[in-house]
Amino acid sequence: MKVQELMSRPVRTCTENDTLNRVARLMWEHSVGAIVVEAEGRVRGLLTDRDICLAGRFSGRALWTIPVSEVMSGRVQVIRSQDSVDVAERLMRTRHIRRLPVVDDTWKLVGLLSLDDLARESRQRHGRRRIAVRTDDVGATLGEICARYGASHSPISAS
Repeated sequence: MKVQELMSRPVRTCTENDTLNRVARLMWEHSVGAIVVEAEGRVRGLLTDRDICLAGRFSGRALWTIPVSEVMSGRVQVIRSQDSVDVAERLMRTRHIRRLPVVDDTWKLVGLLSLDDLARESRQRHGRRRIAVRTDDVGATLGEICARYGASHSPISAS
C-alpha cells in the first residue's frame, strides 16, 4: 500500500510569519494536532500543539506575539506519496516521529501521514486483503517514539 492511500488531506498549513495564536486557532477549528509550515508549496517546518503549549507556558509571552518561526521544528523529515506505508512506518520508528508531511515527485506538499493513520489502517479488516501495517508494528513504533523521552519526562506520576 502506498502512502497516498492513507495520508490525510487537505493539509492544514501556516507560514513562518503567522503567530502561534493563529495556528492554535487553526488546530482548534480543524481538530488537528500539527500544522505544516510551508512557503510556496514547499515544507519549511512543522508545528505541533505541544510546541505551542510549551512556548506559551515557558516563554512568558502571549501567543499572538510569538511567530511560528521561533517555535517550529525546521528540520522535518518528509516522505513521498508513492513510497510504501512500510517505509513510512520504519521511518517513524527510527526517527522517533509521529507525523510525516507527504510530498509529490516535485517536492510539493500533498498530504500528512500520522501514526494515527497507520493505527486506523492496522485495525481495519480487509477480508483476504493483506493489511498494510500490522497492529504490532504500530505499537512497536509508538513504543520507540515514547522511549526517546523516557519515563522521567512523564508528567504523570506512577504513585
